[in-house]
Amino acid sequence: LSLDIEAETYRNGTGSIQAKVPLSGDSLGISAGVGFRVANVPQGRNGHYLSAAANLAWRPYQGAEVIAFISRFHVGRMRASPIIFPAGSFVPPHVDRRTYLGQSWAHGVSVGTTNGALLKLPLGAFKVEAGLFRNVKDDPRSFADLELRTGMDGIVGNRVIIADENSRVTSLSSETRLTRAWSTGGVRHSLVASIRGRRQDRLFGGQQRISLGQSNAGLPDDRLQPLPVFGPDDHSRVRQFTYGLGYGLRLNGRGSIELAVQRSDYRKETRFADPLLPQILSKDRPILLSANATAEILPGLTAYGGYVRGLEESAVAPDIASNRNEAPPAIHTSQVDAGFRYAIAPKLSLIAGMFEVRKPYFNIDVANRFRQLGQVSNRGIEVSLAGSLLPGLTVVAGTLLLDPRVSGEAVAAGVIGPRPVGSVKRHSIANFDWRPAGQEAWSFDLALDSFSSATGNRLNSISAPARETVGIGTRYRFRIGSAKLLLRAQITNLLNDYGWKVSSSGGFTFTLPRTGLINLATDF
Repeated sequence: LSLDIEAETYRNGTGSIQAKVPLSGDSLGISAGVGFRVANVPQGRNGHYLSAAANLAWRPYQGAEVIAFISRFHVGRMRASPIIFPAGSFVPPHVDRRTYLGQSWAHGVSVGTTNGALLKLPLGAFKVEAGLFRNVKDDPRSFADLELRTGMDGIVGNRVIIADENSRVTSLSSETRLTRAWSTGGVRHSLVASIRGRRQDRLFGGQQRISLGQSNAGLPDDRLQPLPVFGPDDHSRVRQFTYGLGYGLRLNGRGSIELAVQRSDYRKETRFADPLLPQILSKDRPILLSANATAEILPGLTAYGGYVRGLEESAVAPDIASNRNEAPPAIHTSQVDAGFRYAIAPKLSLIAGMFEVRKPYFNIDVANRFRQLGQVSNRGIEVSLAGSLLPGLTVVAGTLLLDPRVSGEAVAAGVIGPRPVGSVKRHSIANFDWRPAGQEAWSFDLALDSFSSATGNRLNSISAPARETVGIGTRYRFRIGSAKLLLRAQITNLLNDYGWKVSSSGGFTFTLPRTGLINLATDF
């Protein structure tokens, strides 16, 4: 039995209880949990959260496992915090982070459920693994608060509330894998055959666009709620079936090779409620490939490399787009990466690598429609260090250096700039945990998070300033009888840094202010 309770500044509170109960020795058991969070953030971005989940696990014999699970997540009173879109090439003016500047009636509700089952079954020289998953995300009511054409003085040219109801995404997916593994000499082989299928249905559109006219980004401006007038919903349906074959080879710790090929049959149909809009049907039958390899160059030094060609769903159109929530067909992607892992010490490792990811680039055009505007290439270098620096001192740190670039007719014509909106060139983190020698109760931690400037609009004529945050904390471990307890205190954004985050559509939202919390967790 585990209990957890947390108190945070601004009267925020969180709690959970989890239990694991054996029903028949080690072969049958159930685990379940419930949780809540009450977030009363002054500037919005809050809500009341409730969650519950349970799973039943059965292990009939060695290596075999059957798990069934069910979960539900409910969020109510989600206040819509304003998103600022500058009128020109400048960052928004400073606004008070401790005052709610949204509409008092713009409270959303969201409900999510995830249910399914997993099967792992050894059958002689073979192993069967299967899964069935059903996910439903239901948003009976949602709001977005857009402050369009905001000037340097905070005057908003047009404040628009996007109200929506009955948005719903239902997906059912399954996968079955058959694996055969064997060894010859010092070589370990594996052969995997897989079949995957998924079905997704989405209801979207029909939202109400409420124009409030001129406003002020820095002052409360509560208006009367207009009568709801929603239109009929649009509907999209995805059907996808994929089968593949993979082969793996491992050489006694000296290296490995993994090869896979898949054939996917993809179909997406979109039906609009407006009879003047044509139905959209897209089909694709790509062959998807992947290859990965590792090699031990020297003791403690391992090199890796890989290539993947994939198919994935593109992002849905953002709130500001005229075709909000519309989802384009699946896109083709490719990724190449290579690097090395070096064991500096038994408990300290360094990983460094390079990568390039290519995919179609979707964003908002000059007519405010979300569509493909070109191709985007994300080239980068990532370096991470993890482990024990000194006795009692551990670190997890890393830096991502990114060179994102968009190409295509829209860039050549000057409609958009060569950098994706919202992208950064560097993101660095460092987390340290220190436990003083000679005692086990206390530990202290320090967290650093740093972003370079972010591209602020589609013309690349503005950048949000770089931002850094610092967090500190401490943990105290103790016992009361047979119960193990952990008391944790933490302050995030210790220096109260004020920064701006930029969405891929060019919307600005400020970072959260300094926050303190205290948490108590116990295991029985």
